[in-house]
Amino acid sequence: MVSRTLLVALLVIVAAFFVLLTRWIVRLPHRYERHPRALNPWSALDSGIDPSDSEKSST
Repeated sequence: MVSRTLLVALLVIVAAFFVLLTRWIVRLPHRYERHPRALNPWSALDSGIDPSDSEKSST
């Protein structure tokens, strides 16, 4: 009876460890995302900047 309880407790601990490890691995890449230094027309649109406005003002 004690060994069965010990086995269940061990399985719960191992499962919790893998859940926490998976959460850590999934969250890790977000720290290293790079953002472009200069805005090109594509990234300007992502930021809500209309690139056609800058083209009109530069000509």
